[in-house]
Amino acid sequence: VLNSYATGRVSGQDDVGGLVGYNYDGSSISNSYATGSITGTDATGGLVGKNQFASIAESYASGLVSGHYRAGGLVGQNRDGGTISNSQALGNVNGYYGVGGLVGANQEVLTAVFGYGGVIDNDNGTSRISNSYATGNVVGTNSVGGLVGLNDSEISINFIDNVTISNSTRTVDIRNSYATGTVHGDENVGGLVGLNRSTLAVTGSSGSSITSSESVASINKSYATGAVTITSSGRVGGLLGVNQNSNNTNGNASSASVDQSYATGSVSGDTFFAGGLIGQNDGGTVTSSFWDIDTTGQLISAGSDASYGKTTAELLMKSTYTDTGWDFTVDINNPNNAGTWFMIDGETRPFLQSEYSTSITNSHQLQLMAMDSTANYTLANNINMAAEFNKLSGMWATDTGTPSGRGFV
Repeated sequence: VLNSYATGRVSGQDDVGGLVGYNYDGSSISNSYATGSITGTDATGGLVGKNQFASIAESYASGLVSGHYRAGGLVGQNRDGGTISNSQALGNVNGYYGVGGLVGANQEVLTAVFGYGGVIDNDNGTSRISNSYATGNVVGTNSVGGLVGLNDSEISINFIDNVTISNSTRTVDIRNSYATGTVHGDENVGGLVGLNRSTLAVTGSSGSSITSSESVASINKSYATGAVTITSSGRVGGLLGVNQNSNNTNGNASSASVDQSYATGSVSGDTFFAGGLIGQNDGGTVTSSFWDIDTTGQLISAGSDASYGKTTAELLMKSTYTDTGWDFTVDINNPNNAGTWFMIDGETRPFLQSEYSTSITNSHQLQLMAMDSTANYTLANNINMAAEFNKLSGMWATDTGTPSGRGFV
């Protein structure tokens, strides 16, 4: 599907999308969009309901999405080798479980259940979201995130005897992406991702085993700036509600990780499990990642030393990030030599260089013109900076209602 669009309202049960219900088996969608409101039950998305063994690139959706399980502003469920790149979701999303501003659930699941015997070998898959963002507000109950509700990798054998899974790797990966919308839920709620989970397990099975296999759930070089609230005693974080790694097997690798990411939106709720970056860390790893203690309202975060919680002033300093390995090298002519991040020292928070475009559609791209003052640019959308300049958790850390603040650079 190329250079296509849809504007009508769509409603259904499963695999419901504004443009395509089920994108499958090598199919691709690019340079396409949908603007209508979408209603469904499972795998409901503003553009695509389910994306499996397929790709979506350079596309967007802007309509309201209302679902129950796996509801996303762009895609309801991305699974089994699905890729989403350079795409956006602008509409609000409502749902129950696995609810995200861009994708409801990003999943890789290899599981044997309720059967007898067999060998599964070299069964690999990676579901990836890259260079994408969401700006809509998200409301759900469990596993709710500004970008992705559930980022879930699993290799398991459940209640089946004499089965072997070997030489298999399943990976779910989110990278170079961000979310700015508010997020509200009851359990596993995060500004970027609700639940980041990796599982390797053999349960209730005799003579079954998993060997030489790996499960990976990763979040890399991403950020969230929206406010996050929880209405129960569940887990809530500015970036991630829960980071969970579970492995009851021997000789296999499993990881749930967060690296070079940050959160700035306020985190609130009557719960013990609230963190500026992560609400609860259960066996996962967190490296080189920060949260703003002033704007999140949180002094601590699960999985991180308190020293990674910084003041707003500290997080406007490039040295805060470079001291832990963040790369701000800019090379427009040779992108392979460039780093990941861009900021104006003392004035902005870090932007992703992948956000840069000569076609200016949002405030971030407007600022990133500073990456190359010699290029020719086209203003493709009207841009109103009023909201940005009244948001201390935003990219300019500015509130024009306070005596001192910062402005556009």
